Amino acid sequence: MNILHLAETPLSGAAFRLMKVQQECGENSRLISHRNKYSEWSRVVFEGDINISAGYDKDEVFKLFREADVLHFHNYLKDQFILRLHPELKRHLKTKTVVFQVHSPPDSLKNLRSDLKDPCVDIKAVLAQYHARFFPEAEVVPNAVPIWDELHIPIPRNNNKTLISYSPSNKNLKGWNDKGYIPTTQAFRALTSICDSETIMNKPHRECLKMRQRSDITIDEVMTGSYHMCSLEAMSQGVVPVCNIDPKCEDALSKFTRTTKHPMVKANSETLISVLTELINDRSRLVQRQSECRRFMEQYWNPERITQRFRELYNK
Repeated sequence: MNILHLAETPLSGAAFRLMKVQQECGENSRLISHRNKYSEWSRVVFEGDINISAGYDKDEVFKLFREADVLHFHNYLKDQFILRLHPELKRHLKTKTVVFQVHSPPDSLKNLRSDLKDPCVDIKAVLAQYHARFFPEAEVVPNAVPIWDELHIPIPRNNNKTLISYSPSNKNLKGWNDKGYIPTTQAFRALTSICDSETIMNKPHRECLKMRQRSDITIDEVMTGSYHMCSLEAMSQGVVPVCNIDPKCEDALSKFTRTTKHPMVKANSETLISVLTELINDRSRLVQRQSECRRFMEQYWNPERITQRFRELYNK
């Protein structure tokens, strides 16, 4: 199957990872994105395929559109930069299977609901995270993680004290984007006698992965009731993620895994210190949880399972 992913922003590497996982399982999958970082001055760079802002081969782009069986749009449809650059490509929306996948809550992007309802959209999808509750009409799909990649596997750790990592997107914004920066860093200061902590910011994504890989625990976010890509990456690395996952988010997760169980550790801003203290003080249980995290990803989040879920989606 020829699959062409289209993404305006890096989406934390989500579309690129899905492409790589699909390629690993034999699909002819490619990605066209506008840029591989969220702003020109950002040092947080994600991996990509065809990056329009860095220069591209127009003939290759037109060929990919022509040969695609599926046009898989991520978070933007009509406002995709490549369609604004070459409006004639829009004719393919009438002849291809068009998938529109939501990666964000509705209040963060004004176009989401209108794009989802666009008549050219054949299949609607939403990540199995907290925003699934806002789009009940969409198919729930996993956020792909290449669990056999060298930066997504467990490595030996020789930490003197339990090491906790934390990678907020922004410390100045409230909600999911700052990932509870203030209460989380306050918790780190309160726990300095029993653990080490590492706050990772303004680093290229692969460097962030490498730094998190050596930690024992990672904080995803404790504000919104969700887990994010961070928790999936951590579990793949055998690192225990702490997040404020709520029942609605667990329900979305179980739609893909077909199980109600998961090894993520729940905490909110008020319980974070006590939850971390319990994890740190029971070393044998922490090690056990780390193994459970990796097993969960191998069983439920392996490339074959993810690719099959999207094959089912495309064939609807």
